[in-house]
Parts: sequence; C-alpha cells; structure tokens
Amino acid sequence: MAIGTIVIPESESAFQKRVTDLAEELGWEWMHIGRVGKYVPNGAKGTLGSGWPDLTLIKGSRLVFAELKGEAGDPPTVTQKLVLGRLALVAETYVWRPSDWPQILHVLV
Repeated sequence: MAIGTIVIPESESAFQKRVTDLAEELGWEWMHIGRVGKYVPNGAKGTLGSGWPDLTLIKGSRLVFAELKGEAGDPPTVTQKLVLGRLALVAETYVWRPSDWPQILHVLV
C-alpha cells in the first residue's frame, strides 16, 4: 500500500487473507495449518510437518500448495524446500510474495 511516496509493506497475514479471499471468490476450497512456536504446525506429526506449506487449495481436480512470504521476508527454509519438492511430484507448488500477484491471479483464475 502506498501513502503519498511512502510504501507500507503488506504483512504476511494480510497477504494470506488477500490470497484466500481471492481463492474463495473463485470457488477454491483452502486450508491453512496454524503454527505453534516457530516452525511446528499445530498438532502435526510426521516427517513433513515442519516444512508444510502455508496454504493447501483444491478446486476440481487441481491441488495447489503455496508457501507465502512477505516481500522482504526470508526465503523458504531447507525443510520447506524439501517438502515443496516432494509435493511437486503430485501437485502444483508455489512460493508466493505480494509482488507475485499477477502469477497468483494466473494460477487461481
């Protein structure tokens, strides 16, 4: 968001809401797994839990996993990259930042 010449970066939670609002408008079902602590998904067990992407989206026969990052945020962790790599064998996977909005529109529309 810009106010005059000052640019206010969008928080990751605001970005996630923007993505999920769009997804709902376009008929996608979605799930976000909340986190307890820094990288431990709430109630998750197993070898993939700590790297599971922020969003799971389903529409028809399409399955999309998206890791969301703030514009200036850290890159995906090594574990996140490994999990996304495994998921990419069976589904669409993305790492999205607010500047990726044109790609997000293309994927979800």
